[in-house]
Amino acid sequence: RLDSLARAVRHSLRPGGGLVFSVEAGGEEGPGWALNDGGRFEHHPGYVRGVLEAAGFEVCEVVADRLRFELGVGVRGWIVTAVR
Repeated sequence: RLDSLARAVRHSLRPGGGLVFSVEAGGEEGPGWALNDGGRFEHHPGYVRGVLEAAGFEVCEVVADRLRFELGVGVRGWIVTAVR
């Protein structure tokens, strides 16, 4: 779960420590995340931001980007930066 991961990472960082990661875009309906047809999780940016803030991070940026190509199709995602 993203919330458990965010809390664990926060506890492993010193104050001012940074976190940068990517997640696949999606999860617009329901809880803010979804399991897609490829078996990967996708997340809504508001959900990601909320989870990080609840864990004690300050979210610096959530930027849309193409993370990779899968079967010739670009996979949309979010590049997220946050600081403890």
